[in-house]
Amino acid sequence: LNIIAHDPNVDSMIVSPPLSRHLIKLSKVVASVSEECGKPIIISWSMPYGVGIKELNDARKFLGERLIPNYFLPEKAAKAIAALLTQAQIENKKTKGIQ
Repeated sequence: LNIIAHDPNVDSMIVSPPLSRHLIKLSKVVASVSEECGKPIIISWSMPYGVGIKELNDARKFLGERLIPNYFLPEKAAKAIAALLTQAQIENKKTKGIQ
């Protein structure tokens, strides 16, 4: 994750973590890398078999507090990335004074 996030050819990414019992730990890694590289990282959760709902909710809350978007469907994560790109294009036009 760290190598990809720091690649100058990568502007943002969607992470679809493996099913794991370590969702909080994984969330901390994603938040840390996102903060360090300054690029948006969005999580697309699979249904985590063997993981309690409380742990999943805690991970989602942790990410939400750090403004890391996370969704259950990859389609929603892709739409979020598209919205970020659209907003960046709008901001870029404003900066350049293009209407």
